[in-house]
Amino acid sequence: STYPRSELRELIAGTDNSTSINWTALGTHVLTAECRVTQVPSTGKVIIGQIHGGTQPLCKIYYSNGTIYTRVHTQATGGSENQYEFGASALDTPITYELRVVDGLLTMTVNGTTHSFDFVTGTSWGSAQFYFKAGSYCQDNVGQSSEGSRVAFYALGVNHVIDAPPAPTNLAA
Repeated sequence: STYPRSELRELIAGTDNSTSINWTALGTHVLTAECRVTQVPSTGKVIIGQIHGGTQPLCKIYYSNGTIYTRVHTQATGGSENQYEFGASALDTPITYELRVVDGLLTMTVNGTTHSFDFVTGTSWGSAQFYFKAGSYCQDNVGQSSEGSRVAFYALGVNHVIDAPPAPTNLAA
């Protein structure tokens, strides 16, 4: 990346950075967070949470000049994004968010406001593998050396429930 950042990246199993341990759109996958944006760069923008998949993030939660938004790529190859607004939030104000994927339906909740996007039907995301990220991803790489972004996290949780395949039927011995 060309932007400075300090992030936590989910690893489901093991201790390496292998992409083979990421999760798919099937099952239930949830990231919950409580944080405060305490400093923004001159652009006013910082990403505070993501679902990343392949070469593109599926979803980014970002703070921009006092308003919280998400952007969702409509295709795994990039291109267009849907933008959802979650309302105003002053600096140093508590923010709670949840990114929830249930069998290809992405539900984004920020400070009690919810938006959803079916990212599997009619898109190229169906076979992608994903992981959660949370942190301070400053959306500025110019300006004074004293500027930047800061995000303070107070709670961070991840939960995964992978549904078992259905039992076989019509078996004969």
